[in-house]
Amino acid sequence: MESKLYLFSKYLLFSLIVLLASIGLSVYAQEEEEIKEKIEQRSENIERLEREIAEYQSEINTLSKEKQTLENTIQTLRISERKLNADIELVESKIAVAEDAIEELQGEISKVKNNIKLNKDAISKTLKSVQQESDKSLVEAMLRHDNLSDYWGEMDSLFAFQKSVSASIDELAKLQNELEDKRKEQEELREEQLALRGELEAKAGLVVENKEEQSQLLAVTENKESEYQKMLRERKARKQAFEAEIQELESQLNLNVDPGSVPSARPGVLGWPVDNVNITQYFGNTAFATSNPQVYSGGGHNGIDFGVGMGTGVKAAESGVVVDTGNTDQTCRGASYGRWILLRHNNNLSTLYAHLSRISVSKGETVKKGEVIGYSGNSGYSTGPHLHFTVYATSGVQVTTMPSRGCSGAVYRLPLSDPTGYLNPLSFL
Repeated sequence: MESKLYLFSKYLLFSLIVLLASIGLSVYAQEEEEIKEKIEQRSENIERLEREIAEYQSEINTLSKEKQTLENTIQTLRISERKLNADIELVESKIAVAEDAIEELQGEISKVKNNIKLNKDAISKTLKSVQQESDKSLVEAMLRHDNLSDYWGEMDSLFAFQKSVSASIDELAKLQNELEDKRKEQEELREEQLALRGELEAKAGLVVENKEEQSQLLAVTENKESEYQKMLRERKARKQAFEAEIQELESQLNLNVDPGSVPSARPGVLGWPVDNVNITQYFGNTAFATSNPQVYSGGGHNGIDFGVGMGTGVKAAESGVVVDTGNTDQTCRGASYGRWILLRHNNNLSTLYAHLSRISVSKGETVKKGEVIGYSGNSGYSTGPHLHFTVYATSGVQVTTMPSRGCSGAVYRLPLSDPTGYLNPLSFL
């Protein structure tokens, strides 16, 4: 007949096996299923909004190619407003998905913690009971058995149980690692959520600005095409005066750019500053630029333009430091870069992001490649929402303060470069 200790050890062994087999079975199964359904529904909504936003952007692109009239400009602003509202809904949906995922992870973390506790408790109690039995003398233990065979059989069961306990300790270590991974995943989701909330605030502000721009435009033009065209002519005149000033100053810089200091031209040296690439204006247009595609000599377009809607996230083309930021509209509206950011990278290249609606970084800040540093817009001289992107040899660019001839009494602060410091962005993207 089996002794009480033998039966007890078999029972504990069976209980531990059942407990280990139950790991991964969630007591939160119903809640988890509901959360997954929510995430699935919101993911479908995200896909719908992304299609809707792409359609708005297509409409904006089409309008930007047509003749610039008051009606087209107002229509572009209205579509931009609808796109921004869809952007806001998209960000809210992404935040909700992140919150649901965090909630699901918290349930899984609780489950893992509970399994760890149950395993530790079971092991602790079992080892304590086994220890109590082991503390009894060999004579006492043998006297409790009808024969020596029963005694050694019980000892074999105890050894098997101790082996199982060792396996359960290994399982505990795995559970601990799983818990740490889930915690790390949760922290990453929270960081993503914080970034999304920052984006949400920026988009909400842009909706207000977009409405204000519509109101100002209608107030200035009195809803008359002739007044609108007059306004355009004045802005173009300021732009031309500004470009002449820039070219004159840049020709005097003589920063002695060393061509050998910049990376060799090849794709991937820099990343694209926007997700959906739609180039509306290329680099240069002079005979020099045509025959020397790496270098800009003045007189042409000193970067490339991306056709993107108002409030599109603009990303750092490479990791680096924010040299400076500025807003030329504060002193002379509509004649220059508007809101701009200049980054310096470790590969002897610097990049400019202009005509922004929002700047999300500060001078001296370190940024990572692909990090959102601002949002596209229509500031400065711009005939529609877009991103102007310039690449410089770092040794050839500096932030300079200069008086304006186009706007009486105005002073600009913006990046200027020796003509040989401009590089063709498409040689590095």
